[in-house]
Formats: sequence, C-alpha cells, structure tokens
Amino acid sequence: MEDPRRNYTANPNPKNLKEPIDSCLNAVLSYVPGSYIYLLVDTSLNEENEESDEMAKGKPVVKVWFMRPKEAWFRLSEEKREELSRKHERKLEELHSKTIVLCDSRWSNEEWAMFGVEEFPNIEAEQEYTRFLEELGHFTLVESKIYLGIPTEFPS
Repeated sequence: MEDPRRNYTANPNPKNLKEPIDSCLNAVLSYVPGSYIYLLVDTSLNEENEESDEMAKGKPVVKVWFMRPKEAWFRLSEEKREELSRKHERKLEELHSKTIVLCDSRWSNEEWAMFGVEEFPNIEAEQEYTRFLEELGHFTLVESKIYLGIPTEFPS
C-alpha cells in the first residue's frame, strides 16, 4: 500500500500572503482534497535561552525542517539511502515521535529539495534525535534548516 504521506502538498500562503513557508509557520498542509491541517507553532523555542527551554519541558515539540542533499548524498547507493531512511523511522518510533508530513518541494523551490514536520513528545526527545542524526553523519549528507515550536491555539 502506498504511503499516504506521499500525497501531501503544502500551501505556504494560506491567507494569500506573499511570505515564504519558512517565515510563515502558519502553514496549511493539504492532505486530502478539500481538507486541511492548520499548524500554528510558537517558534520562540528557536531563541537560545533558559526561558524557552523551561517553556518546552514536558510539552510536545513540533519540528519544521527544510533540507537539500549535499554531493555526498548522491554518492550513496540507493540501498544505503533506504537503510538510512529506515534508521530514521526506527529512531522516531523509539522516541515515541512521528513524521506528520514529508514533502518533496524540488518542483516548486530552488533552495530546499524537501521539507517536513515532525512531532516529539518533549524537547528531550527532539534533542536525543538530533544527537542520533549527528552520530549517523546526517549533517555531512544534507544541509538543513529547522524551526522548533510548541503547538498552540489560534488567538480568539
């Protein structure tokens, strides 16, 4: 059966704003025609300070990431790429985390080949996952940009 996440597309301008998705984190992710997930993320976690760390403790953390492969990625065999993908998936499961959406954006964006949204049960799980990526050599294979945030409510 085909992975339903492959059918996701993203509309970075949900209110017809002219802002790119990486600066407008109120992204609307379309996963079924006519149906949307509204993702509103408090991005103050990206500021390095004790207050943001305290705010995140014990709360789910959402990671929005953007990625483009480096030359080293293209030198890997297809089998090795698939093996790395399986390791990523297993580690996310081990951390009780999940990929919410994975998008191929090469067709619409010259800067980032892919982007995705992941959810972690807490900041410690996200930090452990980042250590795992470092140990795996992930950052030698891709360039990336991330935003971390805590799910929040739309203002009334």
